[in-house]
Amino acid sequence: MSRNLNFYRSVSMKNIIQAIDWISMHSMGVLLVGETGVEKDWIAKLIHDLSSRRNNKFISLDCNNVHPENLVKIFFGEEKINAEGIEKIPGLLENGAGGTIFLDNFSVLPSEIQEIIGTAFKTKMVRRLGGYDEILINVRPVTGIYTKDYIYLYQANDFQRIYSKFCPISINIPPLRERKEDILFLLNKFLRESNLAAVKKIKGFTKKVYKILTNYEWPGNTKQLFEVVNYSIMMCNTSMISAEHLPAYIQSLNENAQYKKVLT
Repeated sequence: MSRNLNFYRSVSMKNIIQAIDWISMHSMGVLLVGETGVEKDWIAKLIHDLSSRRNNKFISLDCNNVHPENLVKIFFGEEKINAEGIEKIPGLLENGAGGTIFLDNFSVLPSEIQEIIGTAFKTKMVRRLGGYDEILINVRPVTGIYTKDYIYLYQANDFQRIYSKFCPISINIPPLRERKEDILFLLNKFLRESNLAAVKKIKGFTKKVYKILTNYEWPGNTKQLFEVVNYSIMMCNTSMISAEHLPAYIQSLNENAQYKKVLT
């Protein structure tokens, strides 16, 4: 079993970690499905770190940050003629040789580009832009897509047409609001990490803070939880994080909830 994962208490995340132990032993592509902030990037890195590819590159790219005009060049590379001859520039799929590439928000790419990239992963061959030779690639794809996009792709048959060909394994990551038993342990984990980064010695959270954060719905999921812990540590000048150290929007939500409780 992978190390440093005992902070998960929910059955759903324990099952995912157990599945990753098996998945990491193979080289098949993996599709990670979940809302924004549910640790798709962390799970992709974990798959890489537990696999035989761990000593090679792990490349992570958020497809939201790629300009459409540069897509082919970024993924497949380029060959262009200059005064000294032919300049050969490898793309990401070549540069990831022997490793893993994580493409988050893959579904935002134009469908024709998704198909071309999917075919490259399936055939393990690429051709650079402006080049003629087919080049063998050896990189494991892990793609991340938003839950609603997954439903749309499945209904439109794009899932079978594109994703199932190069990412036959899919993992559905539940949002944090559906596994609140993980919050306490994630809070303590993030506290340890952020204490080290901020060079502080905060011991923990008050019971009131635990209650507030457990009752919160976390639309930004684990990423938002991590940011709240970081903010609270920055604002805290005592040994314990109390409600006054939480971001204002969480404090106001808690106050509104208390007010409604009084009215009822």
